Amino acid sequence: MREQLDFVETTVERRSFSRSKVLITVALSVAAILALIGAGSLAWNFVVYQPTDRGSCLSFNSHDCKSLTRAAIEDMGQVSLPEDARVLRSGSGKTLKSASSYAVVELPGDSELILNSNYRETKSDGTAPAYVRDAGLVSVDTAAAFTESSNVIRKVFVGSGEGGERLAYIEEWRDF
Repeated sequence: MREQLDFVETTVERRSFSRSKVLITVALSVAAILALIGAGSLAWNFVVYQPTDRGSCLSFNSHDCKSLTRAAIEDMGQVSLPEDARVLRSGSGKTLKSASSYAVVELPGDSELILNSNYRETKSDGTAPAYVRDAGLVSVDTAAAFTESSNVIRKVFVGSGEGGERLAYIEEWRDF
């Protein structure tokens, strides 16, 4: 038994762990982890959320999107976006009882949204609802609402962001 222990001890003693071997092992481990993260991100963006005509939507539910196209935003909000408008954030979601869509759009210069004639426009006192503030609008100059039917409500808020840029928050809510 003593001979076996001596053999194990001498074998372990003969192994040298050089720094270069340790560094190579750590570098390969980190590279493997980063490759897995990258593959997961690609799968998330192109398999789970597939590019569609509406935007990047879930493959099994086209109404649950993490971003919307300009055409989908114009259709959703019943607005015409100026050519130079830039979509900052957008998305949509659907549950069993309701669906909602939103977009935050930057309006450079003196660009204006063209609203559907059914919108009722009101001047605002400058305060934005909490969810609109969370989207980036610090103050609201104009608010407009459009109730298509008892179960479809569209709202548009135009104001300014933290950096003074002119922003519009467009939303649609549907009850089933």
